[in-house]
Amino acid sequence: KGVVEDERLQRYRAVRVEGLHELFRAGEDLREVLPRVVEANTDELKRLLDYEGSDLDTALGLFSLDCLQKSVEIANTGLLDISDDHAHETSLLADCHYRLAQFCYDGLEKQPLGETVNHERHLITSLLASMQFGSKPARQLFPVLLQLPNLQDGTLHRCFIDASGLVPEWMFLRWIPQLLSYVDFYQESFLESVLLRLAASYPMALYYPAKFAHGECTKRFPERTMGSFACRLMRLLEFPRLDRFVQELSQVVVPCMKVSNMASDLARKLSAGSELTAEQYRTTVLESMKEAFPESGVGVGREHEKLIPFKSEWKKLLNFDPERQIADIWKFIEHIRKEMEK
Repeated sequence: KGVVEDERLQRYRAVRVEGLHELFRAGEDLREVLPRVVEANTDELKRLLDYEGSDLDTALGLFSLDCLQKSVEIANTGLLDISDDHAHETSLLADCHYRLAQFCYDGLEKQPLGETVNHERHLITSLLASMQFGSKPARQLFPVLLQLPNLQDGTLHRCFIDASGLVPEWMFLRWIPQLLSYVDFYQESFLESVLLRLAASYPMALYYPAKFAHGECTKRFPERTMGSFACRLMRLLEFPRLDRFVQELSQVVVPCMKVSNMASDLARKLSAGSELTAEQYRTTVLESMKEAFPESGVGVGREHEKLIPFKSEWKKLLNFDPERQIADIWKFIEHIRKEMEK
């Protein structure tokens, strides 16, 4: 009897949810048709929608939002177990959350500039909730959250942190590069919790992209100090043998090409409009010299040995003033390149 009652309850919920989704679709169809209707009884529609505002499109939008929110409430009623035995109910709830997230995402462009925070909040909570219950379409849509203006400026940081804490780590594996692209290693991040969980559960998936992003960040701003979040993340990704392997692997390059690329990077940093200070310039030259030129010719191979005479030439870059002698630095870099090509 209990099983029968449970099945009936599931069907009852599914029917109610489908009914609300039908109302939602009808409301959206009406929103699409109304602009083309010349004579529409807007007062009667507002009365039916129980809306006192002046904008009928807004009224229909709120009606659609209400339908989707109620469908989530119904699908979530009494769902205390998300095991395989309740897979159908879980799938229904994930679908309801995803429909709500998709509606909010589609509606963002219709919102007035600066008034999107509520839609963005609904989008974040609904999409992450759908991911929590295993929705593949929601997982595909996840990167759009990272671009939301109110998430970027910090307004919805707490909303994202709370909602993402319930999502399984594996749901984020595909989007590791996107996650890291929004991280500033010199300060705290709203993605801290997600990345630390990934580092604890799937360290090898995060190791290379995180190490690369961290390395690029330190190269750009060598004088700055890493934040506590970056330190915690790097500690979780410490694997001495793998670190040594990657370090040695970085030497598997054409040495002259490596120096040429480093010269190009230095030239870009000195391009018009750059704010490279004398100290930053000096640090960049010394770091690149340490990385590109071997200390001695013992055991490095003939190609690396060819670079040793140019080490003293590269060091002469320290004699230039990056604020007043940019043109001279460029000429000297080109001189080194030509000498290496001989």
